Amino acid sequence: MPFGVQLRTLRERAGLTQEELAERAGVTAHAVSALERGIRSRPYPRTVRSLAGALGISATDRAALLAASLPRPRTAD
Repeated sequence: MPFGVQLRTLRERAGLTQEELAERAGVTAHAVSALERGIRSRPYPRTVRSLAGALGISATDRAALLAASLPRPRTAD
């Protein structure tokens, strides 16, 4: 599942708006919006950790969110 979709799902499950999540994570609401929409698809690891902490998610969800933020290996055509 793409990072943005995963972030939106976790945010909605937590019952937070983009603005509330941004405030808790110490990022801008614009950054949360851009991540959820896939405009920014590779957030900094520190940002992912901040978002995960602000969401209060399980270790499993945290690991999945971090994995989704990593660059995908290129495949040979």
